Amino acid sequence: MFTNYSYKEMDAGKESRQIARLKDVLRYVAENYQEPIALKEAADIASLNQDYFCRMFKKCMGVTFLEYVNQVRINHIHEELLATEDSITDILEHNGFTNYKVFSRMFKAQFGMTPRELRKLQEN
Repeated sequence: MFTNYSYKEMDAGKESRQIARLKDVLRYVAENYQEPIALKEAADIASLNQDYFCRMFKKCMGVTFLEYVNQVRINHIHEELLATEDSITDILEHNGFTNYKVFSRMFKAQFGMTPRELRKLQEN
């Protein structure tokens, strides 16, 4: 019984350390999503090697690090599409997205429409 309890306590401690490391990374992404964010940079913030960081991030967050960063960017882009008249290309660049094709596919998957369709819907 004691062995099982000690093992669970150790797992809980390890999990809380992982979450603490990820909080620093998540904060960094929230503050720097408009800039290029390298995987190595995130792994360094968490004080982990890249391979372990990728596995831990996916396990804790349910998505890869790149998927998470892109999701943060897409959410900001969605807000700007509704709040500004800026061109879609300008909004993408302002929010750190460099590939329109990838962005468009991800945006449509999340919101069920393209950015242009969203804007047209908003006009009505």
